[in-house]
Amino acid sequence: PAGPWRLLQWARAFGPAGAADLVLDFQCLLRSALVGRFCRRTRFYGLSDAREGARFFYDASVPVHSGMHAVDRYLKLVQALGVPALSSKKLEWPLPEAPLPAGFSADEPYVALHPFSRGNGKSMSIPDVRRLCETLAPHRVVLLGRSDMEVPRMTNVANYLNKTSMAELIGMLKRAAWVVSVDSGPMHLAAAFSPRVLAMHTWTDPRKVGPYPEDAWVLKESKIRRRGAPDVVAASAPDMEAVGNWVLGKLAARVLQSGRAG
Repeated sequence: PAGPWRLLQWARAFGPAGAADLVLDFQCLLRSALVGRFCRRTRFYGLSDAREGARFFYDASVPVHSGMHAVDRYLKLVQALGVPALSSKKLEWPLPEAPLPAGFSADEPYVALHPFSRGNGKSMSIPDVRRLCETLAPHRVVLLGRSDMEVPRMTNVANYLNKTSMAELIGMLKRAAWVVSVDSGPMHLAAAFSPRVLAMHTWTDPRKVGPYPEDAWVLKESKIRRRGAPDVVAASAPDMEAVGNWVLGKLAARVLQSGRAG
């Protein structure tokens, strides 16, 4: 059941006996505001730019501006409660130790590719997936995520689409030499572990919803930039072959750096 019936279920579950003293609305949409209002006993906080009229349900709105990254917006909400402010360099993203799928070995370095997203217009096309994987050959590429799209077999590609649990997905992202991902949840998981992430954005704004660590990388409008230096173009990447060659350069630099450290 959808919509109103689901809200009525919440209303019954969080009546006066089960309501919370404090409710925070991070999503800031009408449905989350309605649920929050049902759950709230005393105070209900949201953000000033809430959509769909959600802010009219709040007891107080925390001021934010439209150019802020989503993480900074959410931090503003908790800081309004007296939580000390933290800089981006001090934030930690603790994730549990995660297993690998049975039979998968991380001994050979690999590039994790997460090419598909549920969001409209975010996913890579099959020809682009193929071109990127072929450019990265003979390096091993591991396809991750969920999709009904069929990717052709390639000698350097291990296809794990629809084959991992969430824990296994985290484990594979964590151990990857590099991660290339469309704008998605797994992209943010990968960025929590390492700056060796290239996030590919189509219509979404990486300044607002890109990988949060400033030393992660972003592809937008055929240009590759550091997330923390959006005005500096690090490389031009008009197609997937150029993207693959850029990643190959990063892999080579990592090997060279590891050799010097050894």
